[in-house]
Amino acid sequence: MTKRDEISEMLNHWLCRGTDSPIDMADRIIACLAEPTEAMVEAVARAIDPEVFTLPKLNLYRPRYDDAFAKARAALAALREPTTKMIIAGGEAQTRSIGSYGEPEVVWWAMIDAAMEE
Repeated sequence: MTKRDEISEMLNHWLCRGTDSPIDMADRIIACLAEPTEAMVEAVARAIDPEVFTLPKLNLYRPRYDDAFAKARAALAALREPTTKMIIAGGEAQTRSIGSYGEPEVVWWAMIDAAMEE
């Protein structure tokens, strides 16, 4: 599903059911459009090379930090295009989720779990 489709679906849901406030819907759209945050990039970089984060922040280790962050950004970019299995898992999680539109983190977890099973 493209970002356009996702936003369109959210807006359609809100207009038809009116369960989210306009502020909540705006927050969802902003989150949908946002690039990975530095905190997320760092979390992935730490998972890729946890040892580098125990080293002193010296120029000597700079290439290793840069490599970990580059790999983290690449990993997050790869997640932008979900597989069919991820889309199905996300849809099922959204359907099962209690709430107005489905809890985003529940859908995210289901999609990532599906990716890890592939």
